[in-house]
Amino acid sequence: MEEKKEPKFWKGDAVAGFVYGMFGGLFVGMLNIAFLHIWHLGIIVWIVIWLIVGTQPKFKDKRTPEQVKNDNAKFWNHVQENKEKKSLEKAKPVQQIVVQKPEKKKYNRHAPKCPKCKSHNIQVIDNKRKAFSLGKAAVGGALYGVGGTIAGFAGKRGKKYEAVCMDCGRKFNIKL
Repeated sequence: MEEKKEPKFWKGDAVAGFVYGMFGGLFVGMLNIAFLHIWHLGIIVWIVIWLIVGTQPKFKDKRTPEQVKNDNAKFWNHVQENKEKKSLEKAKPVQQIVVQKPEKKKYNRHAPKCPKCKSHNIQVIDNKRKAFSLGKAAVGGALYGVGGTIAGFAGKRGKKYEAVCMDCGRKFNIKL
């Protein structure tokens, strides 16, 4: 039987070193692009990792060919079992519950709402109309005489309204 010659340079795992170096160089290269801007740093890291892992005997796979074959068989059996489990899970009918959310109305941000529950479902009760304004009557009387005092009755509606929330029942004042 032929005896395998021991390599003089590649005493480690050159393929694994190449792959590890590639990923390490890619990672360092991305960090380099972001921060350092040294264009060749990723390539240098790739080559250094490849040479270290490929030339050092402590990185060599020390398993026998039978152990490698058994490990591969275990791995593929595990993969096959996972595929079977997933296919069984897919075969089971899944009962789905569909929950319909009520459609939310979009309100203007200035629309009145309840201060307690923030609901826009409110009802205006009273607008507290001003019946007579003494200040307006005095100004009208000074400017126009006796006929100007009638201006005291020319009050417009007040700005405050009393409202009640139809959801929580709270009464509150609102400004419109």
